[in-house]
Amino acid sequence: MASTTTSALSCPKCQADQPDGGIECAKCGIIFAKYRPHIQLQQQRVGRDRSRWVALAKEWLIESDRSTDSLTFAGRVALFLLLLWWGRGLIFTPLETNYTGESFLHLINLPFHEAGHILFIPLGRFMTILGGSLGQILMPLVCLVTFLV
Repeated sequence: MASTTTSALSCPKCQADQPDGGIECAKCGIIFAKYRPHIQLQQQRVGRDRSRWVALAKEWLIESDRSTDSLTFAGRVALFLLLLWWGRGLIFTPLETNYTGESFLHLINLPFHEAGHILFIPLGRFMTILGGSLGQILMPLVCLVTFLV
């Protein structure tokens, strides 16, 4: 059995089914040729906004100074090597030595951990217990975003 139905389009504004070849909507009356450029313009705006946000994120997070003098570069390299050496010690030292616990960074992170327990009390016992770890992770991220903006 062959199908005798014709393919139908739908109106982009009111979603009413339209016969093929129609230049305007039978229900709401919009003219399709005028409506299409409006949709294309909106899509271009969304694309431009998205590319603007990507460029802004790259500028804040990835790109650096275009040129630096040799003294600044040497200082950055020295600081990087110092942090690399210190981080190696924090990562690879056994827990039994308590090297990480005696670091001043532990004292910075400890209030965030404990405040997380307090902040998550209204959400129940499970979230109160989990709140320490969440506070330890989320609060420094909030500080990071605050400094970037």
